[in-house]
Amino acid sequence: DMWCFGVLLYFLCTGKQLFNVDTKEDVDDEDLLRICEWDDAWKQEKLSKVDKMWPRRLLESLLQKDPSNRPESWNVVVDELNRQSSNSDNIVYDRIVIFQSSPLVYRHENNDILPLPELDFNQESTMLRGALGDAAQKGCTVDVILETGSLDRLNAFMAQQMSQVMHFSGHGSQNYMAWEDERGKVKMIFEEDLRRQILGIGEFLKCVFISACHSEWVGQAFVDAGVPHAVCCPVAERLQDIAAIEFTRSFYRALACQRTLLHAFELAKRAVIDSPHVQNAEEEASKFLLLPDRGDDYHDVPIFFASPVRAIQDEPTRTKDVGVPRSRELLVGRNVLKYSILSNLSPESSTDAVRVYGPEDLGKTALVAEVCNHILQRPRSPPQLDYIFWFPSTSKMHDDDSLYDSISSFVSVIIQNDSNKDDNLRQLRHSIAEVAHQKSLLLIFDTREYEKHYNGETSNLLHNAIDTLLEVSKARYSKVILISEKPSTQSTTSLREEPVPVSALDFESAVTLFAHRIPDDLRWRYPELNSRKKLEKLINYLDPPEEAEGFLEHDDQWWDRYDEMWERFFGSGVPSRCCNIARRVSDRDIERLINWWDPVVEDSPDDDDFPSIVE
Repeated sequence: DMWCFGVLLYFLCTGKQLFNVDTKEDVDDEDLLRICEWDDAWKQEKLSKVDKMWPRRLLESLLQKDPSNRPESWNVVVDELNRQSSNSDNIVYDRIVIFQSSPLVYRHENNDILPLPELDFNQESTMLRGALGDAAQKGCTVDVILETGSLDRLNAFMAQQMSQVMHFSGHGSQNYMAWEDERGKVKMIFEEDLRRQILGIGEFLKCVFISACHSEWVGQAFVDAGVPHAVCCPVAERLQDIAAIEFTRSFYRALACQRTLLHAFELAKRAVIDSPHVQNAEEEASKFLLLPDRGDDYHDVPIFFASPVRAIQDEPTRTKDVGVPRSRELLVGRNVLKYSILSNLSPESSTDAVRVYGPEDLGKTALVAEVCNHILQRPRSPPQLDYIFWFPSTSKMHDDDSLYDSISSFVSVIIQNDSNKDDNLRQLRHSIAEVAHQKSLLLIFDTREYEKHYNGETSNLLHNAIDTLLEVSKARYSKVILISEKPSTQSTTSLREEPVPVSALDFESAVTLFAHRIPDDLRWRYPELNSRKKLEKLINYLDPPEEAEGFLEHDDQWWDRYDEMWERFFGSGVPSRCCNIARRVSDRDIERLINWWDPVVEDSPDDDDFPSIVE
C-alpha cells in the first residue's frame, strides 16, 4: 500500500505515470525489468521530474524497493503531510550544479586519435545524492543538477546563474582543464583561456570545488575571478580516487546540514583520515586545499540556503528511447570506437549510416548501447534527439510507441514482401511521415537478428527498407547504426555508410577489464589490481614496451609464455571470455599472474587448475 500511494503521489505531482502501461493496464515489458532492477539511479531519474520540492522526500521513502525501508505506518505519512502543510514556508531549498567531464579521446601531436582513461560518474552521482539525502531528513533540500562538462554548458550556467555552488569532476593536468567537445574529444582549456571564460562568474558563484588532480591553478583562477571560496588540490599532487570520494561525500553532507564551509572542510579531511580504504590517509587528506589563504575566519561562513534559487530556463530535450539494451557494466577499451561512431552521428557529418561490424563475442551490442547511453546522459548537448529506436525489440509496445511500431512494421513488410505490400506500405508511409516530420531520429538495426528471424540473407531488402524509410520519414535529422558480423557489400542503395570495425581488446584494455571484473574481495587484497597507478605498473611488467631493456632479446620461449598468459588470463582480448575468466579466479591465480615473469618454480601437479579458455 505504501508503494501504491507513492505511485499515485508521483502521478499527482508530475501528471505522468511512474511506469508505462498499455490500454489493458499491463506494464510494459521493459518497465517490468526496471521494476525488478529498481535502484537509487532509476528512482532519482524519475524524481527529477517532480517540480515541487517537498513531495520528493516523501516519495523517496514511499518508493523504496525494500518494504522495510518504507514508512512504518500511515501515521508517519500523515504527520509528514501535515508538517509540510503547516511549515511549507520554512522549507529550505538550494541547488548544486555538477559538471562531469569524461572525454573519450585526445588528438596526439602526430594527429592520431588516442583513448583517455574512462571515468565512472555513476558512483559519484549516487554518492552525492545519498549524502545530500541525510540533510533532506532535516528539511534542508539540496537539488543535484548534473551537467555535461562542456564549455557550452558552462556558458549556459553563467548566463542563467543556475547555482551558487559549482562542482567540476574530470581529468586533471598541471597545464589545462580537460573539458568535452560535442563529439567526446577532449577540449583543453589553458589558464589564460579559462580566465577569459569565467570572467564575471564571481558575481553570483560563492563556492567552486574542482575535484581533479593538479587543480590548484584552476581554483586560483576562480578566486581571481571573484569567487570567494575554492576547494582544489596542489598542482604537483595526484589524488587517490577513493580519497576524493570520501572527502566529497562528507563535505557536501556537512554543507547541506548547514555547517559552515570551514567546518565542512575539516570534517571532510577527517573522513579521509579515518577511512580504512585510503592509503597514507593523513598525507592524502593534506592534499585538499581551501583558497584563498586568508585565515580561518574568512571561510567560517554558510554556503547553502543563503539566498533565493533561480529557476532553470533551458529544460533538456527528453529523448524517447525504445529497445536500447541497458548495461551497467563499465565498457573498457572502446573509447576510440565510441568517438568514431559519435563523430559520424554528428549533424555535420554527411554519413547516413554507421556499420559496426566484427566477429561474434567482441561486444558490438554493448558498444552501440553505450553510444546510445552517452547521448541519453547528455540531453542538453548535441546531437539532441527526439527518438532513439533499436530494432528489433522484444519489449511490448504501447500507445506512446506508435512511431516505433510503424517503422518496425514498415521494415518487416518490405523484407517479407507479402501480397498486400503496396497497401500496407502506403498506410505506414503516412503514419511515419505524420509523426516523424521535423523530428530527429537515431535508428539502430541489428542485422543479425533480422537474418535469424527471417531465416536467410536479408541484407539487400533491409538496406532498401532503410533507404526508403529515410526518404519517407521527412525527419529533420536522421542517422542509422547497423550491427553486423561482416562489412557491407551493398552498392545498390544511396545509403552512405561509414564502417567501424570491432576487434579484440589491446593488452592494456584487457588487463584493465580483468581487474574490474574479478571478485571485490580479491581486488581489495591485491593493490596491483585496485589502484590505477599500480595497475599501470603491472601492465608494464606483464607487457614491457618495445623500448624496455632486453625487449628485442626475447626468444621463442618468452613469446610462448606471453601467449599462454594472454589466453589463460585475458581470453586473447575477447571481452566476454576475459570477464568469464576474471569472475572465477582465485588467490593462487592472481599470485601466479602478478609474478608471471619471475623465476619459475616447478609447477605443481594441479597446475592445470589455472583459468583456461577450454574450461
